[in-house]
Amino acid sequence: MFNKLLLNKKNNLFYIQSILFILLPPLLITGPFLSDLAVSIIAIFFLITLFKKKELNFLNNNLFKVFLIFWIYLILNSLLQNQNLDSLRISFFHIRFGLFSFAIFYILKNEPKLLKYFFYSLLISMTALFIDGLIQFFFEKNLLGFELASGPRVSSFFGDELILGSYVARLLPILTGIFILIYMQSIKKNLIIFFSIFYLFLEALIFISGERTAFFYFILSSIFIFSLVSNFKRIGIFIAALSIIFVILALNLNPSLKDRMYKLTLTELDIQFPKIFLDFVMTKDDLNKDEINLTFGGLEEQLEIYNNLTLETVQRSYDLGLITESQKLILEKKLKEKRKIIIFSEHHTEHFTSALKMVKDNLFFGVGVKNFRTKCKEPKYRVSDTSCSTHPHNSYVQLLTETGLFGFIYFFSFFCFFLFYVYKHISLGFQKKVFLSNFEICMLAAILITLWPLAPTGNIFNNWLNIIFHIPVGFFLWSRKKGIKIINL
Repeated sequence: MFNKLLLNKKNNLFYIQSILFILLPPLLITGPFLSDLAVSIIAIFFLITLFKKKELNFLNNNLFKVFLIFWIYLILNSLLQNQNLDSLRISFFHIRFGLFSFAIFYILKNEPKLLKYFFYSLLISMTALFIDGLIQFFFEKNLLGFELASGPRVSSFFGDELILGSYVARLLPILTGIFILIYMQSIKKNLIIFFSIFYLFLEALIFISGERTAFFYFILSSIFIFSLVSNFKRIGIFIAALSIIFVILALNLNPSLKDRMYKLTLTELDIQFPKIFLDFVMTKDDLNKDEINLTFGGLEEQLEIYNNLTLETVQRSYDLGLITESQKLILEKKLKEKRKIIIFSEHHTEHFTSALKMVKDNLFFGVGVKNFRTKCKEPKYRVSDTSCSTHPHNSYVQLLTETGLFGFIYFFSFFCFFLFYVYKHISLGFQKKVFLSNFEICMLAAILITLWPLAPTGNIFNNWLNIIFHIPVGFFLWSRKKGIKIINL
């Protein structure tokens, strides 16, 4: 069926593009090389096809024009600042991602039924990850012999790369959107129940991966989808209720998950929680009496060392009889005096501090693509021994640092552009009008979790992350331009 479908086109280039497009979900599991190779071939063949068929007006799209301007800016920025060859290489080949999004548009425009095969490919990939992830979680080794990471954290087929949660969380809205498009019109109750259970299983997989940002993305996209997708609100309430029960059970049954996903998060964010929550996350064994007492050897200096010491730990220490009332009062006073704003975690704050120092010196053009990792080693930008990294761990901070104000505005404008669609949909909803299809809402969920400003992120120029981001962009463009209502899948 598949071969017959494609060979009727009598276009070998289109055939190869389609095959690679369908194989992307499993290729992404193998790592960045094969998936990036596939995307590069798709982009090149797409461009060749447009020239052969004289369909260059296909790229006469305002969104692509903006992307093209940004691409040219990256190249010029790399050349004018005398940056390293790696910076120029990354800038020059960044064009492939924009072409890839429109290639998806082109592929589905010519053969929309290929969406089904992409869905099956993604479904099989996620099922394989779930089964293998459970095996690794319970037996401490997966089918390929990869052991649990420290934590323990489940990585499945990704091995040493702890990105299992990110893969599932970022692609799950796409899976949901295609499922709704293909199957929800028939409203098959059993099928919907099956998908809801599968959705919960994937949530469990994200959770045991130990990726807190990925779990945040899952929650954010789930709220977005279940609140905006029609006929999905009841399912959303059901999934939300079971999710809360699951998280509570997981936190209590697995101490390692509890430490990483809950206790470490509260400590890093320096969040002040009521005593009932403190009792839940902290036991007597968690408090080290010697550390508390050490602070009185030189309080001013020691408080700088024990960054994890919070008002909650002081109160809890007093309740357990580990410190006296006078010690408690001294510690509380000093902590309030020393209190500072922490963004995401202490390490993230250090990265941002180092990055913003660079921004002050290079506001308009930045320090150059991939140059944060070298600049942060310089004494004037160094904050601490741990402040230097390959990137600042936030997309907007990274773009502001490496590409200047122009790069930041470009990325933020994309966020505003897609957010406008959400606003338009909600505002028209009050008039009982539909602006976005359910499929488009799910694609927007996948797009916006990458563009969300208030979250730690990977390297914005990472090829693996760029591929995952540009897949839903391509789907969204196709849907808005073609109109999915007239397509019989």
